[in-house]
Order: sequence, then structure tokens, then C-alpha cells
Amino acid sequence: FWVAHSTALDVPCTMAPLVSSQRAAWLLLAAFLTASPVTVVGVVQPFDCATYASTAIQTTSDGAVVSVKALVLHSGGAYDTLFQVKFSDHPGMTDLNAVAISPIDSKVYGNARVHGLSYIARFGATSLEYVATAPESFNAGAFDVDGIFYVSSITTVKMASYTNVHLLAGYSTPFGDLPTYASYVTLPAYPGSDINVIKQNLHNGKG
Repeated sequence: FWVAHSTALDVPCTMAPLVSSQRAAWLLLAAFLTASPVTVVGVVQPFDCATYASTAIQTTSDGAVVSVKALVLHSGGAYDTLFQVKFSDHPGMTDLNAVAISPIDSKVYGNARVHGLSYIARFGATSLEYVATAPESFNAGAFDVDGIFYVSSITTVKMASYTNVHLLAGYSTPFGDLPTYASYVTLPAYPGSDINVIKQNLHNGKG
């Protein structure tokens, strides 16, 4: 929950005295924002890669719900909805993008925006957990064969990477001391709306 007050919070020593109910609300809010998140690692189930191994998977959003869909082959472009993530089920969430499936644990990861801040989330049909912080909101995501998660932004032309996300503990809330990115760089060109990671030796075995 959020508590509004007209006095600026950057100078708490000059704040006017609060009535007991207001003081209790502020203390509760401070405790909520600084408390360690509750660990829920292991709740998210792997994506059914065996069934959909040769199927194109796509996510769409209407601003309130993200749908994970599978292309129906020979249908002329129709998609079946596999599951959905409702923002209303996750307080403060306003976006979930840059989605990709890890080749290590077969789980779905993406970039979630919560209360104006950005996080890396692991999610499935029935649960979602936060695993790391992100420096900004990203629109595209992809894994390499080693399980490194790359996310990029077409707006800022930047890319971040996360190693061993399959080993990161998952939390029911994004508040607390979550790990951060392994690298964060400016790209030489706009990355586009989607990215793919290709591992290739371009130095004749010497690089």
C-alpha cells in the first residue's frame, strides 16, 4: 500500500508532528520497503518445452495482462493462449517484457516493472518470483546456450546481461537486497524489438 503526505520526505527532521495513525503508517511503509523479500524459490514450474519444442512462442500484452501464446501450425497465423500473467495479481506491476526461456532450467524469465522500478522475474502459469534488479526497462530478451540472459532496450540502446539466473533465489516481492546485472553496456546500433544470441567463433579457433 502507499501513504500520501504533503511534507517532503527528504527532510524528515523538519516534518510537522504526525498524529499516531499517520506515524504508524509511515513506520509500516518504511519497514515494508526495507524488509528482505520472502524466498519462494522452486515455486515456478518449467515451461513445457517437450510439447512445444518446434513451436513459435510469443507474448502479447494489453496493458493489464501478458499472454504467453503458441503458434498453431498450418493455421494461417493463429495462436493458442498457454497461460496469462495478470498485473493485478502482482501489486504495483505495470509491465512484463523482454521474455525468454532459459535453456538450463526451461523456465520463463522477463523484465518486470513494479512501482516504477525494473526487475528480472521468473514466472510460469501459476506463479511469479523476482530474482534480480535491472537498471531500466527492457523490451527484448534472449538466452545464449550457456544460460546467460541478455536484455536490451531500443529506447536507450543499452544491453544488460545476467549469468546463472537459474541459480538465483526467487522472491515473492521485489523489495530487498536482490542481485544485479553482470554487465551493462551501450550498443553500437539500435538492437530492434527482438534479439537473438548466437555463439560463434570468428577467429579461426584463436579467439
